[in-house]
Parts: sequence; C-alpha cells; structure tokens
Amino acid sequence: MADAMRNDMTVEEQSEKCAPNPEGLFHKELTQLINKYSKENSSNTPDFLLANFMHGSLKIYEETVRHRDNWYGVKLAPGMSK
Repeated sequence: MADAMRNDMTVEEQSEKCAPNPEGLFHKELTQLINKYSKENSSNTPDFLLANFMHGSLKIYEETVRHRDNWYGVKLAPGMSK
C-alpha cells in the first residue's frame, strides 16, 4: 500500500520531499533535466533518485576539494584569479 501512495505522487512532489531545503529548486530542475533527456531510462531508476545521487555527488566533491585545500593550506574564493 505504501508503494501505491509513492507512485501517486507527482515528480515535483517526490522531488520536493527528497530535497526540502534551499537547494530544492536546483534539485527540481536537475530532476526535470534528467527527465527531459530520458537519462533515467537506461538504469530504470526514477529521475528524482538520479537527481539525489548527482546532487549528493556534487556536495561530496565540494567537501573533498575543501579538505584538499585545507591539507595544502590553500585559501581560494569564488572568482579568485590566479
């Protein structure tokens, strides 16, 4: 019965439930982009779950870069020239 309830939710509702934070708009648009190009088809994974994965991967990458910069003692800021 829980599965039937999940399948009744729209993509937007599923996306908002998975990302109810200020980055929710990014997640929603990423979900729509994945759906627009049918990138979910080859893995048979719902587009909002792929968006979760991709958004999470981006966050982990950003954290890794911060750790690397701390390791090397580098202080960078967005838009900083070389």
